[in-house]
Amino acid sequence: MSTLVNSYSPSKSNMIVYKIFKYNPFKTFDTRELLTKINKEKQVMSKRTVFRAINKLVEAEKIYCCTINKGTRRFQLLSNNYYLMICEKCGAKIFGEIEDSNIISAIHKRNTDVFIKKMIIEINGICKKCR
Repeated sequence: MSTLVNSYSPSKSNMIVYKIFKYNPFKTFDTRELLTKINKEKQVMSKRTVFRAINKLVEAEKIYCCTINKGTRRFQLLSNNYYLMICEKCGAKIFGEIEDSNIISAIHKRNTDVFIKKMIIEINGICKKCR
């Protein structure tokens, strides 16, 4: 979340909403789904506050807004440089953000013909519980 803090001073509600996107990097949400997820985590936030937080995150270019079906809007994390670790025994999935810009730069240097919009690295192995 350090990348969010560097660009502007987020409010507590912005951080709560951003955290949902960060821990679900490949999922798109509408406001109703975000409210449901916030309530499951025992955070209390009004629909209006969620709208304000989303608008701030869109303005800060942290999430992407896509309008579909006459005004229905869906949102997704904009910076999708993530790794996905999958346990080969139980199928557990762990997501993490690739924060080391050297990794991204090294891959980009080897593939200069491609404009990289997002990067997802899949790692297969065995988790601690299954060892």
